[in-house]
Amino acid sequence: MIKNKDWMMLNGTIYRIYTTEDLREMQRIFLERIRTLIPFDGAVFCLADGREEEQVVCGENICLEELRASQPQEELYDGQSMVYRETDFAEPGNLRGYGLRMVLVRNEKFLGTVFFFRSFQQEDFQYRDIFLLDMVKEHLAYRLDEREKTQGRQEESRMGEGLAANCGLTRREREILDCIMEGQGNRQIGETLVITENTVKKHILNIYRKLGVRSRVQLFKKIQGMEEESSYNF
Repeated sequence: MIKNKDWMMLNGTIYRIYTTEDLREMQRIFLERIRTLIPFDGAVFCLADGREEEQVVCGENICLEELRASQPQEELYDGQSMVYRETDFAEPGNLRGYGLRMVLVRNEKFLGTVFFFRSFQQEDFQYRDIFLLDMVKEHLAYRLDEREKTQGRQEESRMGEGLAANCGLTRREREILDCIMEGQGNRQIGETLVITENTVKKHILNIYRKLGVRSRVQLFKKIQGMEEESSYNF
């Protein structure tokens, strides 16, 4: 049975998922808050790339080497986020404790996994625990997906800055170029920079002229070409 205080904690956790700017801090807060709802001996929150700095651990009774080697069974999910107990899909003799795994997927892209562990001295995770994690899994997946998109936009923005510096763009033109690289339309750019849409259009025409392009498509292609050339030279 889910109590009112549990719903309040769950809603507060979802709020922190979206409002905690630093990703590692968000992972840590999520594990600490969810532990009050779903007690566990240890947990690890791993992002898809698996780098050491992308892992956040909560608790001590957990074998990281085993967790790094243990990947979600692909046949268990079909491009969607899901939560499942290890005991539902593995023989008891193959486990060193009880496990509960949350697989985070958005638009059929695997983004990460959260693994919760209990020793055999404790009881197995319950379907109540699965239900609670089901309530937050899509929020976590959305946050991780937006994080990757933001990183991509930031990389494009850095390439745009290098291009702008070489082509003599003004400060305002560089600001508008950054907005373009973030995918903003003319009206949104005007709202962001507090200028009229006509002024935005004039600046964009100047940007096109200085960069030797005639459309946003050509602009993106030019920056993509610079990125590929930079990688080649490196």
